[in-house]
Amino acid sequence: MWLLIPILSVLTTPAFADPSPNFDLVAEKLGLDDAQQSKVSEILYEHELERIDLKSAVERAEVELRHLLDADAPDRKKALAAVDALNQAEAALRRHQVEMVLDLRGVVSAEQWETLERLRQTKERMEKGWAPPAPPSPPSPPAVAPAPR
Repeated sequence: MWLLIPILSVLTTPAFADPSPNFDLVAEKLGLDDAQQSKVSEILYEHELERIDLKSAVERAEVELRHLLDADAPDRKKALAAVDALNQAEAALRRHQVEMVLDLRGVVSAEQWETLERLRQTKERMEKGWAPPAPPSPPSPPAVAPAPR
């Protein structure tokens, strides 16, 4: 499952999620037709709205747990219940991320998905300061022996 999460970094960046020239560039690289572009935009929009709420629930659960643990005499039962609530909130967020990936995979072809994966890998390399993979070099011309004198 952890392999799916990095894919979201490409999908949820402005370059993909925003209907701007960057979105058009990614859509062109994937070869999305107009219907696919519309569907992908709608999926990203709907999931982004839900993701905001789910991230907020995780943050609230973290704050609640921190508050309980910062008490002079933390209540064990309440703290453990807060851990359970945090785990549930995080699981809901992860599930939502996987649902978005599955929804998107239902719109794009396997070939388009592979292209998206390559874009993600390139983005990840660039964020780490690595250069994108260089295209293969053309073969060197054969060595020419000097002409006899």
